Amino acid sequence: MILNREELTSLEPGIEIKGLERCMLEIARSMNHGRASFSVAGGKLLVSDGRRGVKLAELLAREDAEVFWEKCNLGPFNGFKYAERIISTGDDNVIKFASTLGAGDTFTGIFIGLAALGWDMGHAMRAATLGAQYFIKTRKLPRLSDLVSLDNEHTRCGTFGRLKDSLFFHMDGDGVLTRYGAIAEKTNAMHTNQLHRPFSDIVKHYCGECK
Repeated sequence: MILNREELTSLEPGIEIKGLERCMLEIARSMNHGRASFSVAGGKLLVSDGRRGVKLAELLAREDAEVFWEKCNLGPFNGFKYAERIISTGDDNVIKFASTLGAGDTFTGIFIGLAALGWDMGHAMRAATLGAQYFIKTRKLPRLSDLVSLDNEHTRCGTFGRLKDSLFFHMDGDGVLTRYGAIAEKTNAMHTNQLHRPFSDIVKHYCGECK
């Protein structure tokens, strides 16, 4: 599901109290295909927040969560109830420009297309961000090679912006009594970014050499 912040506010009036990311995660968990347990399956929610960037919330499939657990070096896998992911992207370096008209459509089109092709959501978000930046800069629709060139330029100048990829593993063990009270929830949280990895490597992973 894709919404802007105003649409999300009308759907979830409590956003100003709970906060944007918490509301997004709750909605993603509730998109569970009618199953009784919200931890079994979930959906993906993309929210555009104007100049403050874009956020994606998703409930990870167990097999994907296990892969991320291993990549995060969290030690031996000892099980968890469910895992959530929220990705934030934007460009703090863009403070003055003529127009962003069309950039949102460019971002959404790239994101939906790459997600449909099986790209990881974080990789699709990064590509869509580069695509929107390229469109704002040139007013032209980008090719993958254009995104690689723009990413290389960001690497040289240190100007990508921001991309935060946060994983939340909700562990077994809630309800355990301690001297301070019962444990309400045990969570392992990892906050990372992908910017150490050249975008060209990501393209090669999915497509081979880009044209």
